[in-house]
Amino acid sequence: MYIPQHQFDDLDVFVDGVRIEGLRGFVYKSTQDKEVIFGRRNKGVAMKRGAKSYEGEIVILESDFDILTKIAQKKGADKDILDFRDITIVGTHVPDDEQLPKIISVKHAEFTDWEISKSNDDGISEVTLPYKALDLVIK
Repeated sequence: MYIPQHQFDDLDVFVDGVRIEGLRGFVYKSTQDKEVIFGRRNKGVAMKRGAKSYEGEIVILESDFDILTKIAQKKGADKDILDFRDITIVGTHVPDDEQLPKIISVKHAEFTDWEISKSNDDGISEVTLPYKALDLVIK
């Protein structure tokens, strides 16, 4: 049975309701602390599960970064986008073959740093915005 894969051009990403037109990359990750509980004979008998954390990054064109910075300042960010609090990042994959969309909701996120890279190869400026979040839901 063939299962169609999600293509990058099927992806839309919104940051606090603003569609990112110059999206170059979207990464989301969920991790959970885990520790082996040992018993007799130094063999693991169970797994202890701990805290979950969520992080990732978006890569956007500099023009979208400027738009997000202005929105952040309107919402009370002091100097730059790192002061932007409680961000919602939503990614949607809507395949052409009319399957149900896949929705990735990153909730209560904050950007941890930003980096602008300019390359002579393609003449564009990209901004990488890593983030940490309190929740990640995939439907």
